[in-house]
Amino acid sequence: MNRFAFIKAEKVNHKIRILCRVMRVSRSGYYDWLKKVPSNRARENGKLDDLILQTHEASRGIYGYRRTCFSIRQDGYLTSKNRVQRRMKALKIQAKQPRAWKKTTDSSHGNRVAENVLNRTFLQDEKDRAWVTDVTYIRTAEGWLYLATVLELWPRRIVGWAMSKKNDTDLAINALKMALWSRNPKRGWIHHSDRGSPYTSDRYAKLLKATHAVISMSKRGDCYDNAVAESFFSRLKQEMIYLKTTFKTRGKARLEVLK
Repeated sequence: MNRFAFIKAEKVNHKIRILCRVMRVSRSGYYDWLKKVPSNRARENGKLDDLILQTHEASRGIYGYRRTCFSIRQDGYLTSKNRVQRRMKALKIQAKQPRAWKKTTDSSHGNRVAENVLNRTFLQDEKDRAWVTDVTYIRTAEGWLYLATVLELWPRRIVGWAMSKKNDTDLAINALKMALWSRNPKRGWIHHSDRGSPYTSDRYAKLLKATHAVISMSKRGDCYDNAVAESFFSRLKQEMIYLKTTFKTRGKARLEVLK
């Protein structure tokens, strides 16, 4: 311990002027040294800044202050969202923003549509009681790659998926067939989708009828009726797709989705 550090440690027991005289240093020299020593708050901020930078890099820049705070607290460091937000602002760090939205649902057709039976009841307590499905897109240099998924509401996980360069009925059917191949829903299970032409086609309806499904569809133009599927796609794109420049090929985009 140097002389200035000793004075700082002992100042609760003795006067600073006496300690400086005993240690043969000037009081001005001691106070100058104090200005150069970071405070406990500054040291804590430095440690938190390091954790924020590590989390930002690990998330590839997609975490905002809430998820950054959650990740840091999961690692055992206690902090608050407000403090993380302040430090991220000081570090000039912000989450990457998604690209512009592209329409994937074509509801301008003459096919029959179903009522919204699910009615936003996304919290289920029975396995294979209700599935939701939807389609999203991935930009590549070769053109769009479309991804269709079937998501089981309890527990929430993907049970079927398919990818294609075309957003058509075959894409939707292939995703559903994968789900049906891996699972065995009971008679009366609910299948929920938007009113896009693949889901209202005769071929798709025939497949659902064979499994004794109850068909449910979102209201036209209401994304909240299928919010769970929308949320999954939003996170998928933030964590894997928006982080990269345009994929060179559809094959590379497929590999990224499957990671």
